[in-house]
Amino acid sequence: IIESHAGQTPTPQTVRNIIKQLSMMNVGIILTHLNHSDNIARVVGQSAGIPICVLDPLGSEEEINSYGDILKFNTNKIVEALH
Repeated sequence: IIESHAGQTPTPQTVRNIIKQLSMMNVGIILTHLNHSDNIARVVGQSAGIPICVLDPLGSEEEINSYGDILKFNTNKIVEALH
């Protein structure tokens, strides 16, 4: 978790600590979603060499017509990010 509370930007020291921790772990992707800024996640991902995966929790894409479609869409995004 990069932001402990939505909209609360972490301090530079917190970001450095997160990058350091993630660099030592086997993290495959960093998840974020369309409803929040992903600026910090992108900085952390780039610094730690971890790809970012942007999920769509509300189904705003045209091809999404049901909750099942949201699950499939986001699952596909995660699978793509891991490969």
